[in-house]
Amino acid sequence: MSRTRWNLALAALVILALAIAITSPTCNIPRHPGWERQRLVTANILYTNNQIATVTDQLVNLDADLILVLEWTGSNLAVERLATQGYVLRADSRRPGTAGSCVLLREGIEAEFEVVASPVAGQCTMPVTTGRIKLGPHWLSVIGMHAPPPIDICGDKNAEFLGAIADWFDRGRLRHDIGSAVAADPVVLLGDLNAIPLSKKVAAFRTATPD
Repeated sequence: MSRTRWNLALAALVILALAIAITSPTCNIPRHPGWERQRLVTANILYTNNQIATVTDQLVNLDADLILVLEWTGSNLAVERLATQGYVLRADSRRPGTAGSCVLLREGIEAEFEVVASPVAGQCTMPVTTGRIKLGPHWLSVIGMHAPPPIDICGDKNAEFLGAIADWFDRGRLRHDIGSAVAADPVVLLGDLNAIPLSKKVAAFRTATPD
C-alpha cells in the first residue's frame, strides 16, 4: 500500500474510532438528583496518527467534559489548540507506542487523577488511569483503561486483564480505593476493552457494573 493510501486509511480509522466514542454508552453519567450532567468520552487516537489537526478538531467537536485519550504519545495531538477550547491536560502518561494515555478535562471541573500500574504483568499490558470528578455536590470515580489486544503476541493477556479489572468492581462500586478512585463513590469505566460486547471476556462486567 502506498504511503498516501496508508495515511488516508489511518485517518479514516481514527475518525471512525472518534465516531464510536460519540455514541458510546459510557458517554453520559447516570442521572441522580442534584448531579450535574456531564459527558465523558473515550477516544483512541492511534499512536501512529499524523492527521494531528483533523483528530484534534474531532475531539473538540465532541463537546465533552472529559475525554480519556488512548495511545497518546505527546506529539499526536495539538495540545495548544485544545487549550484554546478550554481543555486542560491531566493524567499525562505519554509513551511511545500504544501504552500512552491522558485526560482532557474541561476547565473549571474539580477533579483528581492518578495513573497506576496494570493489574497484570507481562507483555502488552498498559497502565490504568484512575480519577474522581466533582458533579455538583457529588463525586464520581473513573477507571480508564486500554486492554491488551487479542493477538497472538499478547497471548491470553486480554482476558486476564479484563478479568482483573472486573474484580475491582462489585455491583457498580469499587471493592476498595484504587489510585484516586474511591470505593464509596459511584464509578464509571471508560476505555478500550479490545473485546466485543457479547464476548465471554466482557460478561464479568455485567454483574460487576450493572449500570
